[in-house]
Formats: sequence, structure tokens, C-alpha cells
Amino acid sequence: MQTETKTTVSLPALDDVKAMAQESGPCLSVILSVQPTETNDRGVGARIRAAGQKAEQELARLNLKPNEIRDFLDPVLGSAESDVHESLERGALAIYRSLNGLWHFRLPSAETDRVVFGDRFYVMPLVKFLSEDNEFYLLALSQKNARLLRCTHSTSEQMELPPSVPTNLFDFNQHSQPDHRLENRAHGGQKGNQGSHAGMMVAFGTGSDADQKDEYLYHFFNEMDKQLQSFLRDKPLPLIVTAVDYELALYHKVSEYRQLVPGGVEGAPDSLKGGEMHARALEVLKAYNQSKADAALAQFGQTAGDRISTQIPDILASAVDGRVLYLFLAEGAQIPGRFDESTHHTTGGGEIGVDAEDLINLAALQTVAHAGQVFLLPRDKMPERRDAAAMWRY
Repeated sequence: MQTETKTTVSLPALDDVKAMAQESGPCLSVILSVQPTETNDRGVGARIRAAGQKAEQELARLNLKPNEIRDFLDPVLGSAESDVHESLERGALAIYRSLNGLWHFRLPSAETDRVVFGDRFYVMPLVKFLSEDNEFYLLALSQKNARLLRCTHSTSEQMELPPSVPTNLFDFNQHSQPDHRLENRAHGGQKGNQGSHAGMMVAFGTGSDADQKDEYLYHFFNEMDKQLQSFLRDKPLPLIVTAVDYELALYHKVSEYRQLVPGGVEGAPDSLKGGEMHARALEVLKAYNQSKADAALAQFGQTAGDRISTQIPDILASAVDGRVLYLFLAEGAQIPGRFDESTHHTTGGGEIGVDAEDLINLAALQTVAHAGQVFLLPRDKMPERRDAAAMWRY
């Protein structure tokens, strides 16, 4: 066996799958769903052992010696068992093993159990996590105690902000004066990204105490946004804001953060109970991710016929050549066959895992390897309701 490298993360990153796309057989892909009610002995533990037995049978067909089989499989089984002992949250384990490496992911959604052995990895369970943003920042916007949280689908952790980020309006006003006067001005639209509050008017300049407070609030948000941009520069993620309606609208007008998510969560952060703020932010993130797929579909629909295709042979040839910009795949679709990379010839038919591979999986793997985007869609949203559709870069 060659020297092993190991990557263990919660969710796959683009670089992980790019590296996996360079691997050739034997490639073992193990997908195991995990239910919180299972015990190690009766549930997922038994299925881990069953997956190991199936993989051992496949490796024996390659005439590997028993000690070589154990060297190949032991890291896979060890990773699975370790994960189960650490967490029994609902989701799935996705473990990938080649002669050169081991990749181990924890997916937040349940998947169908699979043990896939072949010349390439089975990456379909990972694809949707590559086309979507799954981590995000949640700004709990308040005049008294603004907070920033870093979130995933299942976690929410408050971040420690540097002193340069203002978090309290009163304290901020003690040390800073507005660098502009807003008398007789109104801002009609978001300064950075257009969101659901675009076009709302926030007027200043009547000379009243309320108008003066709005002026200071504007300046407070402006400085907060500038400092957050600097603080988050090394790890930019989508930013979702939670605030009462008029403050949410104002922050969207002020902000120049490039990944500010339109809309946000309306409501005073401190009044939202338990995980309500996080749950509502996930709904906003879901809509944000869907909007990216919708935008890609709209671009597909406006593109000339010589740059799009719904034929899997054309799609595979272009994916291998690095020409696919967007690949759309129907959820659950499979196309058995063989693809010869040297001749770009596709042969359909056969049984996946025996004398054929899943050409849908191959198209996804090659698209990701060449920095294209893959979107999994319900059948009724697919162009012409096909299994696959693609748009070329050129």
C-alpha cells in the first residue's frame, strides 16, 4: 500500500472532491445513514460490519492478500466506528478509501446505505453540499448587544468579536460622531446587495430627536459593517441578519458585505426563543441556495443550443474536457454505462457495479473536478424533464 493521507471534516469541500476525482480504482465508497435511536450493536454498528464484509468480498476478487485487505479496510471501519461513538445525530457517514487516501464526511441528511466499489468514487451524496452554502454567519442585530454567530445546519456558535466592531449604540456614540449629516436626505435602496427591503425609504432630516437617533443608528451600522468585512475577510460566508423590521431594512441599505443574504429574519433577536432564530435563518438560507439554482436555470434557458445539451454522451465528453459550467441532474437519476476517456465514447447499458458504472455520477465527478457547478433538482424542474442537462463555458 502507498502512503495514506487522511481528511476528516463534517461536510465536503470543493478541494476534497477535486482530489477524490484524481483517484483511480480500487475506490471504495461507503454511505451509511445514522438514526439517533440506533444503538451501536443493533443499528449502525451492525451495518458497519456488514459493509466491511461486502467490501472485503470485492477486494478479494482483486487477488489481494489478507493482510493487504485488512490494511485497506481497517481505516474505513475505524473511522466509521469512531464517528458513531462520538455522535448519534441524524444524518449519514460518507467514507471514501483508495490506495492513496481516506476521506471521511458527516452529512446532515439521511442517505440510502451503499457500498460502492469501482474505478471511481460514488460522490452523489456529496454533490448537493457543493452547490449550496451550508455554513453562514448570523448577525443578531441589536442597539444594545449585537452578536455574530457562525452556523451550520445543526450548530450555532457565538463568535468573539474584536474591539473594533461596535456592538452597543450608546457606547459607540460616546466615542464617535457621525462623519456625515443626513439632513434632507433619504436612501432609497440597498447600498450593497439588493434584498427584500430594496426600495424602502428611511428618511432623515426633520430635526427631531427621532431623526437624530436614526442618524446615529445609520452611522453605527455603517461602522459595524465595515469592521465585520475586515474581520471576516479570511473566511467569507453568507451573512444573514436578524433584527426588527426598520433596523433590518436600514442595515441592508448600509451594508457593502458581498455575501449579504437578501431578506433576513425579522424580529428582535433577544425575543426569539430557543433555536427559533437559527431555524428561521435556515429557511432564509434555503431560499438563498434555491435562488442560485434558479439563476443558473434561467441562464440555461437563455443560452443558444450549441452551448447546452441534455444528452449524456455530449455532457460526459464536455465534462472531461473541463467545458461544463453548470450541470443539472434529476434527483435519484442513474444511467448505467461505460465511458472511455481516451476516445470520449459512451456505451449505455449494463448493471451498475458489475459491468457498468453510473454515468450520472461520473458527469458530476468530472464537472466538480474542473470547477463547474452541479445542481440536484426535482424532476419537474429539470430542462425537458431529462436525467441530465448541461451548459458549456464555451
